[in-house]
Amino acid sequence: MSRLENGQEIERFEERLREWGTRPPSLAAATAANRVLGLLSERRSPLPWLRLAAAGGVLVLIVIAAWVGAPRQPVTPVAITSAAMESGDVVQFWLDAETPVYFVLPEFGQNKGESS
Repeated sequence: MSRLENGQEIERFEERLREWGTRPPSLAAATAANRVLGLLSERRSPLPWLRLAAAGGVLVLIVIAAWVGAPRQPVTPVAITSAAMESGDVVQFWLDAETPVYFVLPEFGQNKGESS
């Protein structure tokens, strides 16, 4: 094709495009906009729920991984000894080599606040 023929084809295309642009629309603008918006809302409605479900699933996985993978503190054995006192029995727990904890238990049959 020569340049002259190519230029004429472009002019004819532009003329047809102008004619097409001047014809009246087949639908009113409001009707066409409502149709497009109706199609968009139908297709987008399940998407937020899917995103929310996916985010919830990821959150559950993170919590489970943190709970299972968390380092555990070693449990130290507690030495239990007991000794008798005049007012009742005393139970002594050793939390470590330097920290005793004393629990005083009332004698059997003694009511609260009653002195013997």
